[in-house]
Amino acid sequence: MSSRPIPLYAGRFYHVYNRGNHRQQVFKQPEDYLSFLEKWKKYLLPIADTWAYTMLPNHFHSVLRIHDDVPAKQIEQTFSNFFNSFARVLQNRHGYTGALFQRPFRRKEITTDDQLRWEIGYVLTNITHHNPTKDYRCFEWSSYRATIADKPTLIPRERLHQLFGGKEALLEFLQNQAGYYGRTED
Repeated sequence: MSSRPIPLYAGRFYHVYNRGNHRQQVFKQPEDYLSFLEKWKKYLLPIADTWAYTMLPNHFHSVLRIHDDVPAKQIEQTFSNFFNSFARVLQNRHGYTGALFQRPFRRKEITTDDQLRWEIGYVLTNITHHNPTKDYRCFEWSSYRATIADKPTLIPRERLHQLFGGKEALLEFLQNQAGYYGRTED
């Protein structure tokens, strides 16, 4: 029996993650990843800032901060709408039936800046955790590139860089985080 998930509250950071029901593959083709991001943008960006994300074939991770003025009931309903809407897309595209993701979705409150840095590092280097031969800097389905690029992005990049003490400090932290999972070469 799983424990009841922690509630989500306005003004707080969370590591939100989930995997395919029965550990099944969720993302089978590039369009699936793109649909996930489109639904994320439609449903979740109006209520939360996304600081980091990554999507692997059978699961995703994200770090987000719920906006200050969002009622708790609206937060839960918005996440439900997001998951249901994305599931409908894949049910239509691939003929899936039943639940796409495990329920309830997982979430962990982030309460300190140190924990926030660690969780962001974990999310951005997660591909290395699962496959040490993959370079997180080249992984397509992560916010890493948006985090370091100069192009416009929906990631709060300047605040993210400030959290780490600048862009170079963030890059060094991520390299160390990836090394933690066994990838130490540059």
